Formats: sequence, structure tokens, C-alpha cells
Amino acid sequence: MKYLFLLCIICSCSLNPQEVFYNPLLESGADPYAFYHSDGYYYYTNTLGNRLDLWRTRDLTDLKNAERKTVFVPSPNTAYSKNLWAPEVTYLRGTWYFYFAADDGDHVNHRMYALENSSQDPFQGRFVMKGKVSSADDNWAIDGGVFEHNGALFMIWSGWETTPWVDYEIQRIYKVFLIYSASGCWTPHYKLGMLEADAERDLLDPASWKKHEEPVFTQSEENRVYGPGHNAFFTSPDGKEDWILYHANDRPDQGCGRFRKPRAQRIAWTPEGYPVFGEALSTSTAVEKPSGTIRDGME
Repeated sequence: MKYLFLLCIICSCSLNPQEVFYNPLLESGADPYAFYHSDGYYYYTNTLGNRLDLWRTRDLTDLKNAERKTVFVPSPNTAYSKNLWAPEVTYLRGTWYFYFAADDGDHVNHRMYALENSSQDPFQGRFVMKGKVSSADDNWAIDGGVFEHNGALFMIWSGWETTPWVDYEIQRIYKVFLIYSASGCWTPHYKLGMLEADAERDLLDPASWKKHEEPVFTQSEENRVYGPGHNAFFTSPDGKEDWILYHANDRPDQGCGRFRKPRAQRIAWTPEGYPVFGEALSTSTAVEKPSGTIRDGME
């Protein structure tokens, strides 16, 4: 038994430093989002407030060294010229899109907007404003996300008078899950909740959705991770692992501002097909990189 224990220690210490990473991924970056494209790159973005930047990397855990470009600066004095929040970049049916929330300087006017880039390389061409995206009631809206289910495209967002829904759809054989931020981002109790629906139900019918009574991802005082929220999800480059991307603070009093930093960790699944997020990891925890990761510039 002692021999086996010693062997385990030797194995755990043999990881190459280039095979692990430490959170956070950047020193600042609220509302992180990443999209893995068939070209082998992750395309990443986060809230900057006055513009939209795009990062490109083969190794999402090495964002600090990723290629980066400003792809959109709004014209002044428009309905979307201020407070650009929670952008998401995605490739849908042969075209690149950027979705983001913005206003004219008055917070009550926050709405969702869409940009389009017809170039196959999102670092080329231009992201052109396509207009506001809204329902018929044109209510306050932030944190939009798009997904495809049963051949149809859906968009979800956080509205002023409804339960907050943040981006994400995971489909297993029978279920669709929505993971959303709950409680106020200005508190350390900001956390993630979960809704589920049968995959064949009408996703636009509120009766199709069941809310889980307990949060699925919360602060960890022991690991000094506070207010984990505004999540996105990505798979490892080889498609074998599922990961959560989220922002969090290092202290309980840091609120909604610039102290929020993007972090990543692997999630697991129960035999019944439900996601298991585990505990938010400390910034001192060495995390093995997603399987199949190729570092930029290396094949």
C-alpha cells in the first residue's frame, strides 16, 4: 500500500509544466465567451465596454498570448454606442456573427444587437451592423446567446421582468439545459442555476422548462473564488471533454467591475446525463489543459 501511494505521487508530479495552466486566464475580462471553430482555433471575447475585441488561439488556456484584434467600434451617438456588454461570437450556417448588448448611455435602453461578417476568416473583412434583435415587446435585454436545436435557431437573453437566462444550451439524448446567472453580480453570492426541458418539447413555451431548486455552481470561500457567473461552455479540441468558462472575483467585495477575471475548468456528467460543475478552483490549483490542446505555432 505504501508503494502504491508513492507511485501515485510520482505520477502526479510528472506532468510537464506546459501541460497545465492556472486560473485566471486573463487579469481582467468579465462575461467571457469562446467558440471553437472547425479550423482548430478558439475564438474568444469578453466585455470591454466601448468596443468589441476578438482573440484567436489554439489553446484557450493561453489567452494571454493569443492573437487579438479590435473588430468593431460603434459610431458615436447611436443607440448602441455605450456600455457594450457580454459579446458572443459564433459561426452560423456559413457566416460569422457577433451579438452584444449596448445602450446610448442610458441603462434603461439596453438592447441586443447583431453584427455580421461574410469573410470566412473573422480577422478579415468587416463586422457590419445588422440591427437590433428583440421580441415584439422590445424590453430591456442583455446577455444574449444563440443555439440551434432540431434544425431551428433560438436566441435567449436576460430580460428585465423575467428570470435571467444566460447563454448556453447543452443537448444530451433527452434533455436541453440552460445555465443562467442568479443573484446580483455586485454580491459574492452571484451563482449559476439550471433549467431543463425535454428535448422534444416546445422550447418557447415556459411550461416546458423545469427550474432546479439548488444552484449548480457557487462561490468557494475556501478557494477564494467569489461571484462565479456569466458562463459559457466549450469542448476540448479533440471533443472528448466539456469545460465551463466563467468570470469570478478574488475577494467578496469586488462586485461587478473590472476585477472579474475569466477562468476555466472541466465539468463532468452523471450517468443520467446531468452536468456536474464541482467546486470553483483556486488560482493556485494546477489544471491539466483540455485534451488535444495544440499550442499556438506548434503542430
